[in-house]
Amino acid sequence: MWDVAKARRLRQFKVGTFHQEPGNYSISADGKLVGLITRQPGAGQLEIFNLTTGKTVRRIKIDQLQWEGVVRPAGVSFSDENKRVAVLFENRGQGLFLAWGGSSDVPTHHHIYPGGLLAKGVTPTAFEGSAFSLIDEGDAWLLYGASVFDTKTGKSLGELGLPNIRSQKVIAPDTAYLVQQLSAERSALLEVRLDFHQARRALQKN
Repeated sequence: MWDVAKARRLRQFKVGTFHQEPGNYSISADGKLVGLITRQPGAGQLEIFNLTTGKTVRRIKIDQLQWEGVVRPAGVSFSDENKRVAVLFENRGQGLFLAWGGSSDVPTHHHIYPGGLLAKGVTPTAFEGSAFSLIDEGDAWLLYGASVFDTKTGKSLGELGLPNIRSQKVIAPDTAYLVQQLSAERSALLEVRLDFHQARRALQKN
């Protein structure tokens, strides 16, 4: 970790094999924690460090998937108060969602998606930054700025219906910034507010 103003390194973290891609790490909203997906031969784990002290907070072995071949997380995400951390692995519309709370290494929520995870029109290769973010205080998650899922049930809460979204940033429990590409030269910053109560009520009716 570096002090940008003074251009000097504050501390160094020793981790497993780490690929510097947006989906492989996340910094908590308060800036106190960093979560990294690291690898060893045939295995992978989520390592969480305290950025203030440099100490390891948690090291969670992820054995719910096979690590041979190409395994790329769509993102790692912390809930607002760091009470929950989650990771989503996605490949060609298939996915694995895992979330942990407390100190146990056993996931509190574990959902498998054999297909149909991505909303129509989503182009993963055109997306910039992490494609996965917890929202609604960790009770839901936003994927590719296009669709929202319930953390507890794993079910879809709906799609946003906005084309050509290129990045996302959750800024409040019910609000996210989205960057929409309008043309090759023009983009727009959108502020989207989500009504989770209404979405869950509609899901119950169905």
